[in-house]
Amino acid sequence: MIYFNCDYLEGAHPRILEAFEKTNGIQQPGYGEDEYSQKAIEAIKKHLKKDQRVKFIHGGTATNALVIATLLKPYEGVVSVDSGHINVHETGAVEATGHKVISLKGKDGKIQSRDLDQLFREHEESPTRIHEVRPAMVYLSQPTEYGTVYTGEELDEIRKICQYWDRPLFIDGARLAYLPRDNSLEKIAEVADIFYIGGTKCGFLLGEALVYNKIYEEDLSYMIKTMGCLMAKGRVLGIQFFEMFKDNLYFELGQKARQQTLELAEDIQEKGYTIEMPVDANLIFMRCPLEKYEELQQQFVFDVDRREKDDIIIRIAISWATSDDTILQLKKAL
Repeated sequence: MIYFNCDYLEGAHPRILEAFEKTNGIQQPGYGEDEYSQKAIEAIKKHLKKDQRVKFIHGGTATNALVIATLLKPYEGVVSVDSGHINVHETGAVEATGHKVISLKGKDGKIQSRDLDQLFREHEESPTRIHEVRPAMVYLSQPTEYGTVYTGEELDEIRKICQYWDRPLFIDGARLAYLPRDNSLEKIAEVADIFYIGGTKCGFLLGEALVYNKIYEEDLSYMIKTMGCLMAKGRVLGIQFFEMFKDNLYFELGQKARQQTLELAEDIQEKGYTIEMPVDANLIFMRCPLEKYEELQQQFVFDVDRREKDDIIIRIAISWATSDDTILQLKKAL
């Protein structure tokens, strides 16, 4: 079987495994104080335009729950698009920390700035607001769960609204490597108060790099330990990020996968299939007749988004490791 259902099915890029083997017998301090983590932080900071701090966390769900629990007061909630990862695919991890996820209907998986502004305004003007959860933080992912991408202008609009209402903007960058190069890490760092650079879905064994404004340093330092997110062998994360960022391998892998995705999407459309969402990163949502889907299942595995009458909407995920040969096999099968 050939798997296209997600983008973290392979282990890790060979250079990471080589780096592990090379450094395996070298003793280093724990808890992220090792030299590899420090070098990785410096490599990441070269992409940042302002004075931000970096810490490494083992996974995305843990990072989302950690950030939201740290920044919000007990009576506050986080705003997410209805299809957002924290709202749909994290089994109540955020709610388990005591904070409500307040969902907004999106367009192509994206929060609309006017809806966000209206939500904040309605709460502030509500005569019963002290009986309601206060929407006090904005969460979005870039790219989104549908593989779409906020433009620079859209990010700027959301940022302005967050500043006006004095709400922090948190950006989930689990698939950041697959962004168009003109709308990538540098832009996210410019507009976000706190965000993370995804590793798990972008060629790492595991790990995310949390980047944040220095005002959160004290609280995050405590909460990372409190919530079980501080790895004793922090070197495991530092080695990976240093290897990927020392010469921009991270972006090279992401751009290769993105180009493969765009070419596959073009071929799919030429064959007469409908693509449900704009293709901006490494995900394709394709409408497939049920009969054809059952045929494809003999050779391929896809993620199913939903079923509509006699059609199945499938998600095709291209990863950093997807080969041209496997894509060619899918093209032929379609």
